[in-house]
Amino acid sequence: MKSDEVCKIFNVSKATLKIFENAGLFDDINVVDGDINYSDDDIERLSMIISLKKIGLKKDMIADFINSKNKNNQLSILKKQRQIILDNIHLQQKNLDIIDFLIYQLTKNN
Repeated sequence: MKSDEVCKIFNVSKATLKIFENAGLFDDINVVDGDINYSDDDIERLSMIISLKKIGLKKDMIADFINSKNKNNQLSILKKQRQIILDNIHLQQKNLDIIDFLIYQLTKNN
């Protein structure tokens, strides 16, 4: 699949694909007539990369995950990110509680 098609399907720019390529997230890039031709394995890998990016992993952690052949390492990365997200949810819940309290304080006198 050519890079234009990949960009449309995954809603990413060519610049983003280039960043992923330069980070070593793809094995062997197949270039045909100056355009990158992505294999099915590349597409599968790109899907994983985009999912990892969406959950908040930084480029170096994505590279560690993608390049790791050890499932325990991959699980560890995912569990750490899960905990980070949970901590953030708890913090945001505390902030919501503060807002609710302030709203209550402001409206109880009316």
